[in-house]
Amino acid sequence: MTAEVITTAKGTGQRFDRRIVETNRIVDVQLDHEGSKNRERKIRIVLEPDEKDQEIIGFGGAFTDSSAGALLQMSETLRIEIVRRYFDPVHGLGYNIGRVPIGACDFSRTYYSCDDHKNDTKLSFFSIEEDKKGIIPLIRSARSYLQDPDDLYLYALPWSPPAWMKSNHDMCNGGKLKKRYYQTMASYIGHFVDAYRDCGISIRAVTSQNEPDQVQKWPSCTFSAGEEADFLTFLIPEMKRRGVRILCWDSNKDFARERTEYLMKKSLVSEGIDGVSFHWYSGGLYAELEKIHKEYPKLTLCATEGCVVMPEHLDDWSVGEQYALDMIEDLNHGTSLWMDWNMFLDENSGPKMFVNPCAAPIILDSSHQQLKYMTSYYYIGHLSRYIKRGAIKIGARITDMHPEEVAEKTIRCCAFLNPDGNLCLIILNTGNNPADVIMEAYGTQTSLTIVEHSISTVLLKS
Repeated sequence: MTAEVITTAKGTGQRFDRRIVETNRIVDVQLDHEGSKNRERKIRIVLEPDEKDQEIIGFGGAFTDSSAGALLQMSETLRIEIVRRYFDPVHGLGYNIGRVPIGACDFSRTYYSCDDHKNDTKLSFFSIEEDKKGIIPLIRSARSYLQDPDDLYLYALPWSPPAWMKSNHDMCNGGKLKKRYYQTMASYIGHFVDAYRDCGISIRAVTSQNEPDQVQKWPSCTFSAGEEADFLTFLIPEMKRRGVRILCWDSNKDFARERTEYLMKKSLVSEGIDGVSFHWYSGGLYAELEKIHKEYPKLTLCATEGCVVMPEHLDDWSVGEQYALDMIEDLNHGTSLWMDWNMFLDENSGPKMFVNPCAAPIILDSSHQQLKYMTSYYYIGHLSRYIKRGAIKIGARITDMHPEEVAEKTIRCCAFLNPDGNLCLIILNTGNNPADVIMEAYGTQTSLTIVEHSISTVLLKS
């Protein structure tokens, strides 16, 4: 057997560097800065291919209007390269999932819904013309890199209903969907699915509302658990007729289990819910995901949003480590799908209407026509490029760690059985010291040295 090792490291300058190693012999994949091969610390990672868990659907990011606007500020040649950097399965990150806002969100260049005509309950004026200016061309460009364009799974949801459907008569600042418009709003989401389908683009799943527990200065709308359950009785039939899956919640992990448990006790909606979507902003809370996964194994766990505030330095290494840590632990606790927020923004976190200084893995400097890659780009790629759709999460036990390593949790990993029968192991080292690792699988043993502040993907080919 052979193993291919791909490495990105802070101190060595490596970015997706590759090396083939043989199993059953000691091979230093990385050396520390002094070149020492003799360290006492040994960590054993035992892969268990027969210990199977969830199937992986894929990885991706959001097709926001701001991302589309940032892209349009670049030259045509660069636009092609930028999209390729995400969706090309070999030279990009291999993205195959996308999140699409229904109407304006916090990262939109204009304030709009898909029907701003007051009391248009028949949705006679429904339109996705704003999407045709940026989002849909971006989606079409992304689809061109997939072997089958329909392999790009798209997930859509509103940040707010049109203002005329809401209690505060405003798409922004929270408010509620008036109950008399529940059926109209369900049809509104259905119209969005139909309009995209008319453009040759399939929407695979929807959610009732983005962050239904949050009142924001940008488009937002709140749903209590009871209100979401009531609205789902209208949305489920609309989506089932279209063959579209339904996810619930789509907010932070802290109340994901509570909302899921409430909805799953409602007989009229429990059979119509296919998964739970969540964001990372309330912190790890990975045990909460595990509880949902164990209690409701039929539900697909979907990480649908995470980002960081624009750092002072775009090469801030902690950003990449934060991404990889969340991805690894989400996957280790039952998650099947992981999505970033904006795929790219300009140097001012835009273009957009609202002040929300988020970063994206690729920053587009329009004044100099340059692409700036944050460390998150490389760290995401160590998972998204090599864990294939249809991969099965398998067991990966870390043993023989020193007490300080256990306490600090500087070494994390996750492992998968890819559809081609080969194993994929991700090893993250967030510590200040290199770590000697012995990987065991199929009765073989491979020795690796994982330098400080690095991530490695190990592909074990049988």
